[in-house]
Amino acid sequence: MKTLLPIFIPILFFCSFLNGQQMVSHSADNGNFKFKLPAGCEVRDQELLDLMNEHNPFIQFIAICTIDSNKGIAIAVSKYTNDSKVSIDEAYQLSVETVGGQNLGLEDAYKLIDHKVYQKNGKTLRYKISEIFEGINSIMFYFMKNDFSNELFEVKITAKSEDRKEALDYGEKIALSVGFK
Repeated sequence: MKTLLPIFIPILFFCSFLNGQQMVSHSADNGNFKFKLPAGCEVRDQELLDLMNEHNPFIQFIAICTIDSNKGIAIAVSKYTNDSKVSIDEAYQLSVETVGGQNLGLEDAYKLIDHKVYQKNGKTLRYKISEIFEGINSIMFYFMKNDFSNELFEVKITAKSEDRKEALDYGEKIALSVGFK
């Protein structure tokens, strides 16, 4: 076993490097919604958030991340509030059925590409993918505290269409890290 150790250490290092980057904790909604982003993501300042809120008042967090040396994605966390409590499944279905981009006048360009509910590592993940402009996709994951609330949180990853697979993988890692206070 002692002679195999020098062989296994580089293999373990390489495999851990491939399995993911170090994740850094972040939060939105005054710390009530917690999630992790890969190290190196640039969290945008309050000035940009204020500018974005002029067009979309639901955004609470914005970051820019690099998938590799020449591919970037934008990440936003939004919070939507309803007058009455509903289940996450009802809210998700409404999200899938609703044309996106209405608050920005983009409904003509909107196209639903995919949506899915699935289990991963003991968590139920829900996402939809849409094209918001030609060549630009948004991947949205949805969350509610205890799966029943009047508050729906959305983690949106926006990337070029050709980077959709990598962006979806990135989004899944973030989705798996989500928690509530």
